[in-house]
Order: sequence, then C-alpha cells, then structure tokens
Amino acid sequence: MHHFGFVVDDVEAVQGEIEASGGNWLMGEAKDAGAFYEIKFRDPDGVIFDINEGGWRTGED
Repeated sequence: MHHFGFVVDDVEAVQGEIEASGGNWLMGEAKDAGAFYEIKFRDPDGVIFDINEGGWRTGED
C-alpha cells in the first residue's frame, strides 16, 4: 500500500488536528470549490495519507 485518504468536512480544522498530533504536511493545498485536490501528510510513524473535502475522481465523474 502506498498511502490512503480521508474525505473530511473541514480541511483546515483537520489539518490543524493532524499537525497538533505530530503529522507533517508533505504537499498539496485546498483548491476552489469543486476543484479536485489532495493534501498529503506523513504521520509520526512514517505512514503517508491524504485528506480532501470533495472525494476522489473515479473516472466515472
């Protein structure tokens, strides 16, 4: 497994919680409403994960 992701309701609030818990931002930033994005982090154990508010594109969108 390379990484996993979470769809969240509030990216800014969750990013603050991640960083307060020892997670480190790797790349990405929130985009305008409706635009696809991922914000990637590394947890204290080195596991990579991402968050976004809109979900992931499946090719059927």
